[in-house]
Amino acid sequence: HIYNWDQWAQKTVPVPMVTGHEFVGTVADFGAAVTEYKIGQRVSGEGHIVCGHCRNCRAGRGHLCRNTLGVGVNRPGAFGE
Repeated sequence: HIYNWDQWAQKTVPVPMVTGHEFVGTVADFGAAVTEYKIGQRVSGEGHIVCGHCRNCRAGRGHLCRNTLGVGVNRPGAFGE
């Protein structure tokens, strides 16, 4: 949608804004309480930011959150030079 700048994209994506909703990286550092990751490990990011407070989020159904923001769609994303 965004690439073709169709009607959906035009009404949804604020411009100017950096897009990019699918992204990966490498762990460079983390805090003392982190136990599931290792330096140098490849990781991907979650492209949806949910509110954590609505009925669906509280029931463990964040994928149904009505307040979801899409990284790179409704807020700045991960594309870069």
